[in-house]
Parts: sequence; structure tokens; C-alpha cells
Amino acid sequence: MKAISIGVLGALFFSITFILNHAMSSDGSSWLFSGSLRFIFMFPFLFVIVMFKQRHHLIVLHIKQHFWMWLLWSSFGFVFFYVPITFVSNYSPGWLISATWQFTIICGLLLAPFFYEYIQYEQKTIKVRERVSWRSLGTSSMTVLGVIIIQILIFQISTSKPLSYLLCL
Repeated sequence: MKAISIGVLGALFFSITFILNHAMSSDGSSWLFSGSLRFIFMFPFLFVIVMFKQRHHLIVLHIKQHFWMWLLWSSFGFVFFYVPITFVSNYSPGWLISATWQFTIICGLLLAPFFYEYIQYEQKTIKVRERVSWRSLGTSSMTVLGVIIIQILIFQISTSKPLSYLLCL
């Protein structure tokens, strides 16, 4: 349930930014500008979160040691995450994008098997694969059902821009 709570809180903040992106695009602002703003404004929040971690100095040390890799993958994340989101905000209402964003909660839960936890056992470190929380997955399935219903209804109602609503997916 902790993962769902964090996902819902994240969705609240992202929903607000989707609505702001759409408002900026309605006023003629470029999607590149709003995408860059989103990326720049996220940095201070992430910095504060990292600094509150007990072992934040290890993260800072790792960034210093592998600066170019951090730069490469953060740029990669920007291009494949922020750019599509801000581009779509020019063609679809912000509320539709933020409703569809809820789908990422279940996607995050399904990523669990790709992560490992390291456990000390009899003077050995054992790598144990994380498991999908089936209880959380069941709860999140209701969210996905709601997203699907919204997408179907909007697609049926929309006669002027059906392609723009498909971009949200």
C-alpha cells in the first residue's frame, strides 16, 4: 500500500503539471519550453530528497565518479519521458493526460521483479529478486480499468481530434 500511496501523491503533482502544460500550450508557448521547465524544476525537489537520505554522500560520490554516465542517462530519461508528455499536452486536454498518467502506478508495481534486495545470510550477501505485490496490483487494476473507460468514452465522443486522444496512450 505504501507504493500506491506514493504513486497517488506523485500523480497529484504530475496532474497539476499536465494541466499547466496544456494551459501554456493554449497560450502559444512551445512544448520544448514547458518540457525544459519541467526538467529544471524537478532538479531541486530531487536534490532535497537525496540530501535527506542517510547515505546521500555515497550518491554524490557516485555522481562525481560517473558524471558523464549520469548526464547521459538523465538526458535519455528527459528525451523519452518529458518530451512525449509535453508534446502530447499540445494536442490533448490536461485532465485526460493526468487521468491516463495513473496507468504508471501499475507499471511501477510490475517493475518489481527487475530489482534486487541484498540480504546478509551466514556471512554471505545473497541477491534476492523483489516480488510483485499482488494485493497492490489488484487495487491498482481498478485504476487501470478507470483509465480504459475514460479513454474509450473520450475517443467515442471526440469527432474532431481522435488522433490527439490516442497520443495520450
